[in-house]
Amino acid sequence: HMATLVHDDVIDESAKRRGQETLNSAYGNRIAVYTGDYLFTLCFRLLQDHADSARELDLDTKGMEKILLGELNQMDRKYDSNMRMRDYLNQIQGKTAQLFALSCYSGAYNTPYARQAYQIGSNIGMAFQITDDILDFASDDSKTGKPVLQDVKNGIYTAPVLYAKMKRRSDLLPLLEKGEAITNDELNAVYEIVVASGGLAEAQALAGKYTRKALKQIEKLPESVSQRTLSLITEQMLNREH
Repeated sequence: HMATLVHDDVIDESAKRRGQETLNSAYGNRIAVYTGDYLFTLCFRLLQDHADSARELDLDTKGMEKILLGELNQMDRKYDSNMRMRDYLNQIQGKTAQLFALSCYSGAYNTPYARQAYQIGSNIGMAFQITDDILDFASDDSKTGKPVLQDVKNGIYTAPVLYAKMKRRSDLLPLLEKGEAITNDELNAVYEIVVASGGLAEAQALAGKYTRKALKQIEKLPESVSQRTLSLITEQMLNREH
């Protein structure tokens, strides 16, 4: 998780993460990328120590490849005003949902619930990333640790923008086509369009959909303290403010 956050901050050109200075801001992109890669390497070293079979490690390897491809795809599609919801969902399925899926799968490995845990993690990850993207619009720097509309500034068009584009394409598209030259006034205009068109509300409903899917799957796990804790955490993530 830490490795993907380090890479994500480089791609997003974020100076803050949860109110703290990011590695790329403090030491530059090259050191930040190397640090993220090292954390991935460390992760595999730990997996090798605990994997009971090559099959488990193979799944983790393929999963990590999907995470990196999701990040690279996001970088490749920066400032792409033709971005579609399908493209966005594919991106976050790779860069975030895969990470949560692998984490849950690894925790349930060698149990009858491993595949179910993978799906639970995937749905939690989708809800987590969509909520994170909503916070780029709905919160200020003091709560999120990153500036409002940072994603739009960086040419990363997420669920709220894509939903708004479906409703008010002619109003929104000329602003997105400004690319890196977009001004603060134009960013404010994007914000107004996204809110007025219901983009934030629709994105919130989408996050809720994935959360409900995860909760329904969690309910099918054997009743335990862990199961109840996982349900609670999943519900809390949907309503988080940072």
